[in-house]
Amino acid sequence: MAMKISVGLQKKVGQPNFGSLGASCHVEFEIDPSLVESNLDGFHNKVNRAFLACRQAVNAQLRQQESLRPVEAATAPHKLLPERQPDCRQEPHRGGTVTPNQLKAIYGLARRHRLDPQKLVHERFDRYVPEDLTIREASELLDELKQDRSVARSTA
Repeated sequence: MAMKISVGLQKKVGQPNFGSLGASCHVEFEIDPSLVESNLDGFHNKVNRAFLACRQAVNAQLRQQESLRPVEAATAPHKLLPERQPDCRQEPHRGGTVTPNQLKAIYGLARRHRLDPQKLVHERFDRYVPEDLTIREASELLDELKQDRSVARSTA
């Protein structure tokens, strides 16, 4: 008999003037229960991949909502929307999206340096979370985190 696994993620991002954007993703799938007993790493890998897929879907949805906000203002002038600065997250990512291995390394090195990865990515690249980085940006950040603690000193 198969075991049912449910993975979900909800995220809400604050906006100026007490606004917010939100998105959620929930995935359900079945696995062989013997996987938990015989291959715990394989089980964790399947769950982590589902969680990563949800995280990427939620972040994509938030970016899409963010890019639609100016259209809302034009079509619904009665709504009070804050003035927005140009946001590089709305530009198409060049060079692909950050890889799972890069994410794992960013979170690990940030933890080692006792840094908040979201704050670091926001200050350095004007993104909400490391999952929003391009491959090139993630590589730059990893190089900085590996080379010295200049990143740690600049965000402390």
